[in-house]
Amino acid sequence: MMDAASTWRRAALVLVAIAGLVAAGCGSGSHAAAAKKPAQPTPSGLTIAHAKEIVRSYMTQEFKANLTWDVSVQQKLEAPPQVYIDDENWLLNKAAGKTAPPAPKNLASAPLEIFLPRGGNFFAAFIDNAYMIFQQEGKAYVQTYSPLTYRGAPVPDVALDKQGYATFILPSNYGKLKLTPTQLAQRYAADLETGSQGKTVADQTFAPAPTTTQTFSGLLYRRPGETASLTAKPLGDTPYAFALKGGGALVFCCVEADETHIAAPGTHYVVQKGASDGLAGVMPVGNYSKIESQGEITLAAIVPPAGSQAKVQVIAADYGPINITGQ
Repeated sequence: MMDAASTWRRAALVLVAIAGLVAAGCGSGSHAAAAKKPAQPTPSGLTIAHAKEIVRSYMTQEFKANLTWDVSVQQKLEAPPQVYIDDENWLLNKAAGKTAPPAPKNLASAPLEIFLPRGGNFFAAFIDNAYMIFQQEGKAYVQTYSPLTYRGAPVPDVALDKQGYATFILPSNYGKLKLTPTQLAQRYAADLETGSQGKTVADQTFAPAPTTTQTFSGLLYRRPGETASLTAKPLGDTPYAFALKGGGALVFCCVEADETHIAAPGTHYVVQKGASDGLAGVMPVGNYSKIESQGEITLAAIVPPAGSQAKVQVIAADYGPINITGQ
């Protein structure tokens, strides 16, 4: 969920170490869930009109909980991977004493697009500059992805039938895409590691954009004299692929980005109460020589059809650390 109508997510995915380190929540464990099977439409009886009600109801409840950073409510509205990102940011903001802005006045009437496979038990939505995936869990629908677009991002032309239902690409048809969701996440992770090392990303998979060019070179922040490193890999969260007109797909996937920061010789990182970074609310007060953070990036990308010379366009992304430890 977001902190404001059009800034729910940071458009630039930059992790600022220690001085402005975004912290994970109190003792939350690492994301070690087993890989999930790709989503497949199953009969649910969900209609496009009902899907719109689900999105607006979610936003209303989320903004209300956001006013007090009530994670107990937040956890009922979202599921992995997004719940990990949002829970930790909410806990951090509450510890830092930040005040959440109110919900936008046009919440009930904000333009909303729905991409629902016919008979599907999941759907994608686009509202207020954010893409969202909702998945059925029991009788409820919970949000699982929520990456934010950047200004000027390409608009995917999702294939819809005459009734407005979207075409979903099953894993058996991934061969029709230039990259499978797993391959997309693998290449993104590899480029993220390369860029974080200060090297030029030679891979030509991705079109230049804030979510690629800037993120690859700017996610890992180093303080003077410290040693910092980043490792990244695809996560096993359910990927989603919605067919586009003319071929290709709007793909949602997730990447893990883990960081290690070691203080410069003779110095240490200080976690203290009342600091604006809010770290004292999620880590014990004290001095640390080493800080490790585990983070996640949810992505939305336009993947060209197989055989195309076009590049993958990552049109939306959201980064958040989900667990931080120190020694």
